[in-house]
Amino acid sequence: MKKFCLALLIGTLSSVAVIAESETWLSIGFEYGSFFEHAADSVITTDSYMASPGIALSTYGFLNRKNVGFFIHSSYLFPTNILTTINGTTTDIDLGIYDLLVQVGIIIGPGFRYSFNKNIKLHYGIGLSFLETVANYSSYSSYYGTTISYAMFAFNFGVGGDIGVKYDVSDIIYLDVGTILNYDFKNYTSIASSFGDASSWSNRNYRMISFRPYICVGFNFYRSKEGLGKPKN
Repeated sequence: MKKFCLALLIGTLSSVAVIAESETWLSIGFEYGSFFEHAADSVITTDSYMASPGIALSTYGFLNRKNVGFFIHSSYLFPTNILTTINGTTTDIDLGIYDLLVQVGIIIGPGFRYSFNKNIKLHYGIGLSFLETVANYSSYSSYYGTTISYAMFAFNFGVGGDIGVKYDVSDIIYLDVGTILNYDFKNYTSIASSFGDASSWSNRNYRMISFRPYICVGFNFYRSKEGLGKPKN
């Protein structure tokens, strides 16, 4: 999915660049994700919290100076804290058991902007959201009397939104501060080990909500009838 996110961003920039008149914003920076997950069935109720900082990569595109366009936001996150509560008992997960733990997410949909003045703009968008979590870890099994290695893959589906404020430091460089909001309603998880494999889809009592504030540095790309560069009016 990481390669897909990068390919989608590059492809989008390339296609917009050939349009007669276009404006593209591309930014990269720091993002801090807080994830709240809930799952329940007739026997077990599980609530989890995950803190996950990482890298944000985002683009907005507008054609013919319109205020309606598209946006793509991708996240590359590395969890640092996980708390899990199962039937009322809370456990602080030891992340030392993980050899690999990473989240890769993408939101794509229509994007909008509103100009407060020449240099300050509000931007926002809503779209489909996808989040992939990959983990490799080891855990001792008292049943088997040995340490077992696991490979986990989880995929979340939902809707997500972005809202932020963009400040143009110059015609080329800008600063961007905002937050990503996510609501995931479906999850697929697969776990493989030397003792067997298991996979499952979440039931209707599943949800995951995330808040992911970010701060980024970005670059403006313009193409107009006047040639490359910011339009004169």
